Amino acid sequence: MFHFAAYLGPLLGFFYGDSGAGRKKVTPGVNFSGKLFVLTIEKTGRLKTYQAVFVAIYFTSMFRLSRKSGIKTKNWICRRAKEYMFGFKKRRRNRLAAQPFPEEWMAVIERNVPFYRLLPEADQKELQSHIQIFIGEKRFEGCGGLKITDEIKVTIAAQACVLLLHRRTDYYPGLHYILVYPRSYIAPRVPKLIGGIVVEGPDVRLGESWRRGSVVLSWDNVYRSAADIHDGHNVVFHEFAHQLDSTGARGDSTPVIQDRSTYIAWARILEKDYEKLRRDVSRNSDTFLDEYGAVNPAEFFAVATECFFEKAKELQKLHPDLYNEMKNFYQQDPAEL
Repeated sequence: MFHFAAYLGPLLGFFYGDSGAGRKKVTPGVNFSGKLFVLTIEKTGRLKTYQAVFVAIYFTSMFRLSRKSGIKTKNWICRRAKEYMFGFKKRRRNRLAAQPFPEEWMAVIERNVPFYRLLPEADQKELQSHIQIFIGEKRFEGCGGLKITDEIKVTIAAQACVLLLHRRTDYYPGLHYILVYPRSYIAPRVPKLIGGIVVEGPDVRLGESWRRGSVVLSWDNVYRSAADIHDGHNVVFHEFAHQLDSTGARGDSTPVIQDRSTYIAWARILEKDYEKLRRDVSRNSDTFLDEYGAVNPAEFFAVATECFFEKAKELQKLHPDLYNEMKNFYQQDPAEL
C-alpha cells in the first residue's frame, strides 16, 4: 500500500509557514482502512489546522480516485473534505476560546476600549472569546516602520469583534491580514472603484477595506476613535462593517441575511435613509449621519454602523426605522446600554 507520509511532511511545512506565534511540529500519517485517515498534529504554537487537513485530504482523495471513478466518488470526496475542514476549524476555535484570557490583554482593553465597560458581563465574556479566536486566526502586519504589539492587536480585535456579538459567526472569512500604519497614510488616488476596494478619503487615508484579504488602518486614528465612544466616528467599526457588507455576512447567523422577507424590508429601509442623506447633502442641509455616507450604499452602511454603536440613542430618535434594522442585523441594542 502506498504511503503519503513522506510527501505530506514537506508540503505541510510549505503550506503552514510561520504565523509569528511559534513553530509547528507536524507528524502526518494516512490510514486507508475504511473511509478515514489519521492526521496527528503536535502543537507547540498556534497554527492553521485546516490548511494541513486540506493538503492531507487532497492527496488521500487522489489516491482513492485512482481506485474509483464516477461522480459518486467526487461527491463523496467533497463531503468528506467539508466535514474534516470544518470539524477541525471548530475544534481549533473551541481550544482558543477555552484558554484563560491574558491579564495583559484585559489591561489593554480597559485602557483603550471604553466601549467594553458598557457591555453586560455576559457580553464581555463572549467578546473575550471572540478576541482570542480573531487574534489566533488573523495576521497583523506593521507598515511604515510600525512594530506590531499586543496593544495594537487587542485594541483592534476588541472593536472588530463587538460587531460579532450575539450570533454565530465565521470571523470575517474573507479577511486574512490587518495592515497597520502608525498614522494617516498617503495612497494613490483611485478615480472610480468597482466592486473591489472601499477607500476612506481620496489621498490621505485613515483606513480602507479590501473585499478579499486585507483591512488597512492607521494606529493613531484607531487609538483616538476608540477613546471617544459618543462622537459617532470609529475607524475600526467603519472598516469592519465594510468587511461584513462585502461578504454578505457570509458565515453569519443574523436573521436579516437568512430570511428573504426580512432582508427585503432591511434593504428597503436602508435605501430610503440613504437616498434621504444624498438629498440632504446635495442641498447642503445639516445631517445627523456623516455626509460621507452619501458616497455610495457601502459607505452608508459603514457610517450607520458607527452611529449605531456610538450614537445609539440619537439614531433611534432621528432614524427609528434605520435603528431597528441595524438592531436586527447586529442582534444588539446599544441604546439600552
